[in-house]
Amino acid sequence: MERGVCLVQTTLPGDWLEPIAAEWATGFVRDKLASCVHRNLVTSVYHWDGSLESSDEWRIQLKTSINNKDKLVSEIQKRHPFDTPQILAWLAESTDEYASWVEGETPFVAMGLSDYLRPATKVPTTWWSSPNPMSLKPKPSTMTILILGEFLFGLGDAMLIAADIGNTPWTVLAQGIAIQVDLTVGQATFLVSALVLLLWIPIKEVPGLGTILNAMIIAVTIDLTVPLIPQSESYAISLLQVFIGILLIAIGSSMYLTANLGPGPRDGWMTGIQRVSGIPIGRVRISIEVSVLIIGIFLGGKFGIGTILFAIAIGPVVASCLAIAGRIGSQNRTNLNSQQ
Repeated sequence: MERGVCLVQTTLPGDWLEPIAAEWATGFVRDKLASCVHRNLVTSVYHWDGSLESSDEWRIQLKTSINNKDKLVSEIQKRHPFDTPQILAWLAESTDEYASWVEGETPFVAMGLSDYLRPATKVPTTWWSSPNPMSLKPKPSTMTILILGEFLFGLGDAMLIAADIGNTPWTVLAQGIAIQVDLTVGQATFLVSALVLLLWIPIKEVPGLGTILNAMIIAVTIDLTVPLIPQSESYAISLLQVFIGILLIAIGSSMYLTANLGPGPRDGWMTGIQRVSGIPIGRVRISIEVSVLIIGIFLGGKFGIGTILFAIAIGPVVASCLAIAGRIGSQNRTNLNSQQ
């Protein structure tokens, strides 16, 4: 194991009362993730939405061993009130005696599988995330993650279609439309996306670059890959295809969501309805997906055990994939900071 002291810094809302900020920071020492923590109220000056802003913040600086840095950063992300928290990490020179004390107070505990798979409660910010969801010139790394994620999403959808024991609710609708008007499932998927985007207009949602590419890439991928996936006559193989499809959709979702270039047409419609109506997002999602599923079944789309498994598994699996993406993204970012 490496030896050394690592400093990790973050900020908290300035309107937090001192005892609340103190308890939040002290928790990391209590949990043996930091050997020591400093806190003080500072004034930050920054640009936001094109204008110069100023606000008070609590600056929190924590000391930990270099081997515990990644776990500390991961815990800060999970406990932090901000969607995009400032987290800086760097190595500090120290005496051997002080480094030994820090290491003794923060014993190294390797992150287990459960730590990596613990579901995320929000979309994390990563080194590849676009700072502006409306950007038309994102970084190459952001575009690469976005395009790959949407390809994997479409491939997962294709796996469920090929399994032929039940599609996702929206694909049940697309398949039903395809049967009725003589289109491919990919073409019908694109048609549904275009129609949903029209429903953004009355709720004043604005599509991003990722929104448009989502509609195009997923539809094209479905049409290109469905013919390449063998249709099994074994029910067990079909179930395996469903599970692989769910995993691919979850991985793809975590990639394009963390790219932060706009939600997919369906997700944007759901969140837009929630914003203007005040109805909880879970209720909005269930209402819409049950409705499109019923229409899709009526039109002849494939409903079955695959649909049920998808409905049960997709939420937790996406949340776990987002957690992994967040840890990978923050790990690379803090490694870069540590080397500066």
